[in-house]
Amino acid sequence: MMEEEASRPIDISSTPLTQRAFRPRFGGSPWLLLFPGALGLSVFVIIPSLAIVALSLSHWNLYSSHVRWSGLSNYLSLVHSQAFWSSLEHTLVYSLVVGGVLLPFALGLAWILNQSFLGKELYRMIIFLPYVIPLAATGVIFSGLLAPSGIADALLGFMHITPPNWLGSVRWALVAIIGVSIWEYLGFYMLLFLSALQQLNPSLSEAAAMDGAGWWSRFWRIVIPQIMPTILFASVMIVVQTFQAFDQIYVMTSGGPAGATTTLIYYIYEQGFQFFNIGQASAASVVMMVLVGLIVALEWYASAKWGGDPS
Repeated sequence: MMEEEASRPIDISSTPLTQRAFRPRFGGSPWLLLFPGALGLSVFVIIPSLAIVALSLSHWNLYSSHVRWSGLSNYLSLVHSQAFWSSLEHTLVYSLVVGGVLLPFALGLAWILNQSFLGKELYRMIIFLPYVIPLAATGVIFSGLLAPSGIADALLGFMHITPPNWLGSVRWALVAIIGVSIWEYLGFYMLLFLSALQQLNPSLSEAAAMDGAGWWSRFWRIVIPQIMPTILFASVMIVVQTFQAFDQIYVMTSGGPAGATTTLIYYIYEQGFQFFNIGQASAASVVMMVLVGLIVALEWYASAKWGGDPS
């Protein structure tokens, strides 16, 4: 009898001391705990988004208190606006080139800096350092470096190469903005991929090496599938960052020359705060929001086809 009582499990949750220890300290509704976050989300995201959709269906010049309903006329104006289509083209080119160069370059640097060699921590810090510099300050720095008779022109002249007008040429201005953006963002994505590489299971690559797989085969067939969630996250981040790129464009070129660096976000700024056409600026904002959502959804679908886990 005593052996049966000793072997019987003790329910400690039924003791008064345990009940007092595990008693919830908050006796109200759980909705009260969600209220601060829901309030912030509503005030700063949901309500402004709904307001932008409403303003896109109206005419308002920002100085007047009178808002006039206009239906879909702002969207029709965008369809017939050459400036809008030009800014959309610049945005897509900017996003594709920055993403296409940044992702493999950052991953390659992360792969190199994940190896064992002297001074790798110093190299990591040097590459990451530009990311902590504000974009406006970066724009000011490179405006001086790429100005006529600046350091970049002096170096090219020393090599007997005729320098282009980096920020004043329709052909080269967007290239300069792309180069500055890659330099700014490289450290962040290098660190992101480095963190993913350091969490991999090395036994898989070691087993593949023992079976005769080369470094490229191990990298492509073992490493890439394991870090696919990180690649997906980085791709989404690049889309969001490039579509929102404003500071460096405003400081370095102000959308010029001749609109060569006017991206979609800069077009929205011009319509809203230079021409005071709030309705058309809001319509362009809605188009950008839908476009970014479609691109992100496409990236999630592509990652699922690659074997990633989009959930």
